[in-house]
Amino acid sequence: MRFEVFEQSGSTCVQPGEMIVAKIIEVSDKYFFSGCLLKIIPDFAEWFRDEIKEVLKEEFNGHDENVTEENLQSRIRGMYLMAISNKKNYMLLTTGNKSEMGVGYATLYGDMNGALGVIADVYKTDVYYVYNCSCSFDFPS
Repeated sequence: MRFEVFEQSGSTCVQPGEMIVAKIIEVSDKYFFSGCLLKIIPDFAEWFRDEIKEVLKEEFNGHDENVTEENLQSRIRGMYLMAISNKKNYMLLTTGNKSEMGVGYATLYGDMNGALGVIADVYKTDVYYVYNCSCSFDFPS
């Protein structure tokens, strides 16, 4: 019964990096989530980032490139997730963990987007530990 409720209430959205797509889909299936795979075209993401920089060119004039430009990619991805969340009336969960938050390794309006940080008080080493344990567990059908 628990898994039936869980199955109906969860959804994932994968924004793939080069090496993680298959593993994320495998874990998503294992945990009974439905989901989508966003095909973010690198050239488009780069173009979009460049467009933002062009719009802000006067404001950025005289300032060296720094973390601001690096954070644009995370914010573009966050924009996609918020659009899906809003359209489907979903609650977006943040992915940051205690280790990342503690050292400031997260982007506001990017990977910090969301209404609830379900692993915000869990250290990254513990996240990996739980993940590795779950990979060896067989869920009932």
